[in-house]
Amino acid sequence: RNMRLLSLCSLATEYEQIPYDAIATTLQVDKADVEFWVIDAVSSGLLTAKMDQLQGVVLVERCAVRRFGIEQWKILQTRLNAWSKNVKGVLDGLKQSQI
Repeated sequence: RNMRLLSLCSLATEYEQIPYDAIATTLQVDKADVEFWVIDAVSSGLLTAKMDQLQGVVLVERCAVRRFGIEQWKILQTRLNAWSKNVKGVLDGLKQSQI
């Protein structure tokens, strides 16, 4: 059980959207059991995510990291840069609407 939860967290550190198929393959479980494992990870406090049953994907908001090395710093930098760009776009839009 613990190894599957940790594997799910490892997958969640790499992707913001994870298809149910990818989770099933990684955890070596049936696709029908994916939601059980996501709920288990959320209940354990290892993962904050939403499940989109129609699209068959898990939308990751936050996850516990087993280790935080150079690769995780690069991922964080990429996400912060994207966030910064989005905020700048919103601020520019607000400035334009005030003119």
